[in-house]
Amino acid sequence: MIREATPQGTSLFDSHLLGTTLSLTYNLSWPLDLFLDRADLTIYSSVFSFLAALRKTHTDVQACWTSLSNAQRARRRWTGFSEGGTAEDQDARAKMLRCGWGVVRDMSWFLDTVLSYVMMDVVDTEFAKLKELLAAPRSAASHLDFSSLRMIHTNYLARLLDGCLLTNIALAGILRQILDICERFVALVERWSGDVLPALLFEGSLDGGEQVGAMVKERWKVVAEIDENLRSQLEAFYEALTQSMSQPFSTTVDASKSAYIGASMVLNQTTAHNFSRTRGAESELGQSRRHVERLLLRLDFNGELSKPRKGVRGGVENDILAGLGR
Repeated sequence: MIREATPQGTSLFDSHLLGTTLSLTYNLSWPLDLFLDRADLTIYSSVFSFLAALRKTHTDVQACWTSLSNAQRARRRWTGFSEGGTAEDQDARAKMLRCGWGVVRDMSWFLDTVLSYVMMDVVDTEFAKLKELLAAPRSAASHLDFSSLRMIHTNYLARLLDGCLLTNIALAGILRQILDICERFVALVERWSGDVLPALLFEGSLDGGEQVGAMVKERWKVVAEIDENLRSQLEAFYEALTQSMSQPFSTTVDASKSAYIGASMVLNQTTAHNFSRTRGAESELGQSRRHVERLLLRLDFNGELSKPRKGVRGGVENDILAGLGR
């Protein structure tokens, strides 16, 4: 069941899906209430909000890619292999279009990487391990009682939160900013009728004295700003993710972790529900680190983020603006 959340149960991603704060709720009944409590439901709600926000933005960016492709195919029916326009702004239109394609390509690549990592390396892997532990043969000395079941489930939630990066407030905040930048670009393309370039005959059609190329110049500034902000946030995310590898993963519910998942209720139940891993703690911390290592490898497989940027798109801004009529 999805319903509007209370302020104390909100997280960074609760309002991303529909613009209003939403949460996932479930009415616990016997015997589930013997090993599940409201703190567990709060964690599930936070994970649900994160996955829903990630999937929504990924779908929107894919739709934006399709819209740009359709607009370019329609334009090429009249312009051939060029992007059209007057002699004054033809080169600017071509460079701006490449910049727009570069922005949506970076967005799609990052969201593809993070979404596949979360769904395959974290959620699917951890859920398979949970089922394996529950289905393991038991003896009289190692029977599965409610205390053991609660501990197994608690450790599963802890690994899930660590793998989804939701226990790191800095990383979660950067992720939210990246999603907001993606949504802003998608909204701009929708407002511009599905293309970053203005229509070929749009400029100057209403006012004969209107400067040719002015709209291209105006849109270019907006796209260049989004490109710069996106790249800055991607590099900040990679740097923060790298630094997290040198910091110990917390094995208890600390203030920052409980603050993110909106769990004032978690602090009230730390006696009955905590993330302490007294047995096999090193193994589980190692598993959380391996999750992050996989994500780092995917993000920087070809040195995209660890190497200094050459400024291919941002470096041509002055040339583009200088090439437009004054």
